[in-house]
Order: sequence, then C-alpha cells, then structure tokens
Amino acid sequence: MHVDILVVGGGPIGAVAARSAAEAGASVLLVDRRTDLTTSSCCTGLISPRTLPALGVSSDCVLQEIRAVRVHAPDGRCLDLAADRTKALVIDRSVLERELHRRARTAGVRVRLGTDAVSASNGGVVLESGSGSETVDATVVIGADGPCSRVAEWFGLPPPEQLVRAAQAVVETDRDVPTDRVEILFGRDVAPGFFAWVVPAERRRWRIGLGVSPPRDPSELLDRLLARRFPGALLLSRAGGPIPVSPCPRTAAGSTFLVGDAAGQAKPLSGGGLYFGAICARIAARAATETALSETPPRQASADYESRWRSAVGRELAFGRSIRRTFGAVSDRDLNALFAACDDPDLLFFLAEHGDIDRFHRLPDELAGHPSLWGKVLRLLPLLASREILDPFDPSLIGSRSRTDL
Repeated sequence: MHVDILVVGGGPIGAVAARSAAEAGASVLLVDRRTDLTTSSCCTGLISPRTLPALGVSSDCVLQEIRAVRVHAPDGRCLDLAADRTKALVIDRSVLERELHRRARTAGVRVRLGTDAVSASNGGVVLESGSGSETVDATVVIGADGPCSRVAEWFGLPPPEQLVRAAQAVVETDRDVPTDRVEILFGRDVAPGFFAWVVPAERRRWRIGLGVSPPRDPSELLDRLLARRFPGALLLSRAGGPIPVSPCPRTAAGSTFLVGDAAGQAKPLSGGGLYFGAICARIAARAATETALSETPPRQASADYESRWRSAVGRELAFGRSIRRTFGAVSDRDLNALFAACDDPDLLFFLAEHGDIDRFHRLPDELAGHPSLWGKVLRLLPLLASREILDPFDPSLIGSRSRTDL
C-alpha cells in the first residue's frame, strides 16, 4: 500500500496534521494503536479560548469556563487572580478527539484505530492490527506519537531534552467549590520540580494531578494530595505519563517530521501542548505536502519546517524554559518570599488581566505600559538575583523568520 503521508498517532495534533495535509491534496493515512477514543489520559484539558479555533473544531467539548486561579505557596499563602472575562476553558478530551477524527475523515483522511506502527525500514512502515501485518510505503512520515516517539527512534531523531513525570486522578465529590476557578499548588513536598493542579471538569468531578522531575515517581505524592484535598472522594480514573517541557534539538530528518509532544512542542511552564501543537501541525502538514506533492527536496522541506515552527512558537518556548530553569532553583523559602512580595492588589490585578497562558513572553511588554507597577516588580528581582539563579533568555529556539502566530 502506498500513501503520500502516513501520520503515526491519532491524538489531536496528529489528527490536525492529517486533515491539513489531506485538504492540501495529499493521500493520508492516520493510524492509532487505541481501539477507541475514550482511553483515559493525563491531559488536564485546560486550554486557552484560542485553542479551539486553532484546532479547527467547535465548542462542543467545553465543560467549564475559567475566570480565576488560586495559587498556593509552599507555606500556605494563597494568591487569587480573578478576571472579568473567560481566560481558559476545560474540555472533554474524548469529545474533542471524536470531532477531530470526523473532520479528518471528511477531508479524505483514511483513519485506522487499533493499528500499531511497530517498525520502519527502507521498505516502509510495518503496521499491525487485528487483521494482521501490513507494510505501508509512505513518501512522508509524520510522528505524532508522543514524547517517547518510536518514529523518532526509527529515523534517528532525538527525544525532548527534558520531561516531567505526571500523574492525574479524576474524582467525584459533593465539595462546594467554584467551578470557574483552577488551583495551582507549589512546594517540594507537593510537587518537586513542577506543580500540582485542581481543575473542575464535569459536574462534581475534578481533575487533580501533579508533575515531578525524574526519576521521582509522582504516584505517592498524588495519593497524599488526594487524601489532603479530597478525603472520601470517589476515585473514577487515574492516569500518568511523561510530559515534555523542552523541545527536541531536531524535529525533522529527510522525509520524517515530528510534531506535538513527539517534538517537545509543549509549554515549558505548564506542559500544555494543544495550542502550540495545532500551530505546528499545520506547519508540518505544509512541509510534508511540499515534499510529497512537489519537487521540494526533503532536506529543504525539513529545514523549512524547523525554521517555521520555531519562528511561530519558539519565543514563548525560550521564555518559558528560561523561567522554568530559574524557578527550578528556588527553594521553598525563597518561593514563599516571592509570593509575599507579589501579594499586592495592583500587581495581582495586572497579572489577572494581562496574564495569557499561551503568551507569557508578552508580560514584560505589557508591564512596560504600566509604569506604576515598575517599582513593585523591581523589588522581586533581588530575591532571585542575590542567589545567582536568574537564567538569561535563551534565543536558541527562535527561528530566523518573523513571528506571525504568537
């Protein structure tokens, strides 16, 4: 069997890449090892409102609209940031994926669930399913198969430079908590190297999870968090897995392109990957169709893909990675001091209004237009600089083309 483009991994990013390539005229096969799209995942489902248009879907998957966040310091101090408009959405991942697959099929993509890509060679990619084995000859292969990508391994591409190990539970409780607010918890006793989250989902259901730096196992910490915050709650499901928090050094080789978590195209500060992945999926589809349908040499298409996606989202990745490294070196005592210094009504109002989960790199520019806050922000710097842990902005992720997406 021959196709122009084989997409391995039928999650949201793979589905967007497949659909975009089919709409450009390529013959596309999308395969996923899952037999259905309801498998529990560690996806928190917290996205920005712009993510759904970027994915090209309706709002049918939306469960909650988020307008506030409560952030917990290690010592228990809470900072509340509340906006007068929707800042984020909580979605049902399975509803989202079903719509994406419907749209992909409508565009002409052949979708095969229960089909595992098990190996690759010069003769093609070997697929296994309940009906047996088959070798697919694809002009281009797109790997959208997660941070431990086998496509990357087969074609000699490196994995994401840094991962976080995450675990999440979905619980049901009659606890009376605002459903338009998420909670974020910091502290080495809670989630060393990352943070914990409490996110409202369906009625009376909550997604509680956390991430930790390897090699620590997050399971025990999640058990402790559940016992503290939701004692007696009914456990409905539990999932875990790695989250990329730094991109791969290379994401393309010849006629192979990595996208989404396989490429490490997720936010270093949160691990969220749907918005960035949607942008990069279309860029990957463009590069793939240029290789499959035109005379563009694979080497040129690979270089163009690297440059285009890094230009689109690289500035935010670089900013987030720099901030993450900085705060990774902060002790709980220092973090408590930072929270105390930030506990200012004007500063919290600014962060609530101008904070953007997709575009944290724009905060310094927004701050430049509010000179009344400069003194309050400057008093935070000695808390970091005195310990020599401020990390310089890393420009290595930013491509040479001008930015258009972020």
